[in-house]
Amino acid sequence: MNNRYSTRRSDAFFSTRRIAPRGLAKRLPAALLACTCGSADAIDTYPGGYIALPAGTDVLAVYWQHAERKERYANGRVVKRDFTVKSDATTLTYGHFIDIGGFTAAPGFMLTCGNSRAAGTLAMLGRAAGCTDLIVGMPTWVVNDPANGRYLGVSPYLVAPTGAYERNAALNMGANRWKVGVNVGYVTPLVGNFHLDVVGDMVVNGKNTDYGPYGVSEEEAPVYNLQLHLRYQFNPATRVALSYLHDWGWESTIAGVRQFDHLNRGRYRVSAAQFIDRQNMLEVNFGGDTAVNNGFKVDSYTNLRYIHFF
Repeated sequence: MNNRYSTRRSDAFFSTRRIAPRGLAKRLPAALLACTCGSADAIDTYPGGYIALPAGTDVLAVYWQHAERKERYANGRVVKRDFTVKSDATTLTYGHFIDIGGFTAAPGFMLTCGNSRAAGTLAMLGRAAGCTDLIVGMPTWVVNDPANGRYLGVSPYLVAPTGAYERNAALNMGANRWKVGVNVGYVTPLVGNFHLDVVGDMVVNGKNTDYGPYGVSEEEAPVYNLQLHLRYQFNPATRVALSYLHDWGWESTIAGVRQFDHLNRGRYRVSAAQFIDRQNMLEVNFGGDTAVNNGFKVDSYTNLRYIHFF
């Protein structure tokens, strides 16, 4: 069987980060910043993303995403409906599969560039454009059982503060902090053509020592994430999936003062993917937030992906 034209593909590390506005706390309550965490910090995976490919395979993916946020929440209640932030992003990911002592691994990187722009009563905050922080990592499979369709991978990663950041800007693309994280995914068949992916992610955030107009210190608690992907495989080249993702944690501290802006966010995603030949795949994703306790609620986002295997 030619694995490049089957469900045996992997983009566990090479997933999506939704660009989110940063640095609003100098003018707005810090609870507003909850929209920058969870999906912006944890690694979101795609259905089938933890299916390992043979050593020597390269994977290059390019995708575009548009997201809109129109409501701000505090303690689970809407406090403003005309706080709008829109973002567009293009992401490039690359991974190369290798064999290390009998284990399959895929070192690679992910870089996102785009823009965030405010509208409505936030229009005076303007826009931010540039690239977000660079992510490098290496998914490694401790279970790689294609015969039975079961995989277990562990993906440590590092986020470097390379993104565009200006402490006096209301919106920023970068976070001006180092981060380390780990993403763990398990794939198993269910019944018939159904498959289930269970993925967990944890990010430990470093300190931003140049935050806001006075350059104060800003810290963030770890972010946790759970992802469930239910995938139906019509055939080796075509699939649809329904995903649920949940983020929690993150509470921030500015100049030693707790902001009580912890994150508890539910999200959904509907997707469809199709191989157009043995080396190229197209995928479309639609999603949004189901519930938010603090920060912006993502009303909707659209994600289009192109993946090339070589």
